Amino acid sequence: MMELTHEHGTGHFIKSYATGKIMVDQTLFTHSLIIQPTADIIAWRPISFDDITIEDIEILSHIDADIYLIGVGEHFKMLDQKLLVPLYNNKKGVDVMSTSAACRTYNILMSEDRRVVVAVVV
Repeated sequence: MMELTHEHGTGHFIKSYATGKIMVDQTLFTHSLIIQPTADIIAWRPISFDDITIEDIEILSHIDADIYLIGVGEHFKMLDQKLLVPLYNNKKGVDVMSTSAACRTYNILMSEDRRVVVAVVV
């Protein structure tokens, strides 16, 4: 598992990630998640990049954040721009990246007390 370092900040911290598993705080998860610094961790439906639908993205658009990160799995693939319309309509930052990059980026932004949400395909 890729171990991550904890800078500072308050909120859920992603401790490590490997394909098929992610450690958030002291809990190991084996399914896709939506993580925000101070809200409950939510199970996210998609099980792979190809499984992500506009309905999955719409769930994120109802979360109040300044930056939306989407981790699409082990390897980066660009999502169809049509899928991202619900987030673009919020006029906030949207970044699609590999899940490992999304985990690292989330931790950095969370430690800066930024209003960030990450949805990751595990």
